[in-house]
Amino acid sequence: MKKPRWSPWTVGSSNNTSGIAVGVIFIFGQLLRISAITRQTIQTLSKRKLPVPTICVFYGITIRMYYDDHNPPHFHVIYGNFAAKLNIDTGNVIAGNLPGRVLSMTQEWSKIHRTGLIENWRRCQLHEPLQALAPLE
Repeated sequence: MKKPRWSPWTVGSSNNTSGIAVGVIFIFGQLLRISAITRQTIQTLSKRKLPVPTICVFYGITIRMYYDDHNPPHFHVIYGNFAAKLNIDTGNVIAGNLPGRVLSMTQEWSKIHRTGLIENWRRCQLHEPLQALAPLE
């Protein structure tokens, strides 16, 4: 088996074969700090050609949904150097992390807008334009 070359995206020494990436990446016009993400995920994200609709912005928190995204129904939250996916039905974090206060505000917002989030998820699956949702006040 050929040993993989070291790159700035690879954790540890040149004998690392885990394929785990660490660093800062630029995806869809958004600079994200990624603590640990696989090369395959980076390649998948960078190949997306569909737009990334922003459905709400409040207190520096950006809420987005991707077209053709996988189940369970979820939305993406970006706050500074943090990013996470939250389940629409439960409000629980599926992947990523957010500061505690940001997470609680986002979960409160998602409870208020659960119907709109479900409708936007349906629209995403059909490649229809999404509806903007009101920010948390």
